[in-house]
Amino acid sequence: MSAIGAACRSAGRNDIVVSREALPAIIEHLKKSKRKIQDRVPSREINRAVSATLGEIESDRTRRATFEGVLRHWQLKSKEKLPDEGTSGIHPGQGRWEAGVEVSGTKAHSSIWGRTIRSVSDIPSAEARRTLDVIARTPGITRIRLGPFSRASRRRSTSAFVKASNTPYVLEGGLYDDAEKGTLQTFQVRVQNNEEKDAVLRYIVVNLRTAGYLSE
Repeated sequence: MSAIGAACRSAGRNDIVVSREALPAIIEHLKKSKRKIQDRVPSREINRAVSATLGEIESDRTRRATFEGVLRHWQLKSKEKLPDEGTSGIHPGQGRWEAGVEVSGTKAHSSIWGRTIRSVSDIPSAEARRTLDVIARTPGITRIRLGPFSRASRRRSTSAFVKASNTPYVLEGGLYDDAEKGTLQTFQVRVQNNEEKDAVLRYIVVNLRTAGYLSE
């Protein structure tokens, strides 16, 4: 969904506000799709769902000012980036996403995977990479910084949580993964605009839940 954020910026609109309002409606459109490939929604269907949602919202006079121009820029960008019958990142952990923000640890810390993480590609667990990918592609964040780790109660599958923090520009999170050195890897999400921190948090939670990676 980072393409929506790019379309918003090109149209001069607030990507956090637009994404937050549009995402639930887009998901409802996709749930109704009958054109799936191995339970994955083709990119063409995602394009249609986004276009339909943005068109419906732009036609609403009470919300037109917030969304005006986003549909046109989305259509231009989707033609550049979405193949006709490929699949995209709506399906949990399976799709192809655009590059997200930096995910890294510190030189002083190891991690639950028994190594220092300098980029997401250093994480040996495919599910952990995919979970962090969901967060890393959130509009309005600048980086994800890994922190201390521990052995916590195991989860049935890899999952994550993100919560509010009293520290300005920061959200706190944790990733559960059954790894060599531990089962809970903490991290911080750095937010670009402190005033939009709550909106960013809600966006992340919705995306993690949609992808099936939310720890509840």
